[in-house]
Amino acid sequence: MRALLARLLLCVLVVSDSKGLVSTIESRTSGDGADNFDVVSCNKNCTSGQNECPEGCFCGLLGQNKKGHCYKIIGNLSGEPPVVRR
Repeated sequence: MRALLARLLLCVLVVSDSKGLVSTIESRTSGDGADNFDVVSCNKNCTSGQNECPEGCFCGLLGQNKKGHCYKIIGNLSGEPPVVRR
């Protein structure tokens, strides 16, 4: 279930970013309330295969693009300890 949720989240980020719809923070909550997390922009662009994102952030890419944007996931996922903001 977590893997499916993560894939769905990444898909939403990629599609939203390609359409310019991602704001600074995107909140997501599962239907049963078990998962509650935010996707936060790290305010940095990135390149595939490089280590350009700040610590704790990942590079979100659209399709086969080599350029993307850095994001961080903050919050609770089922069965995992809470992620703490730094």
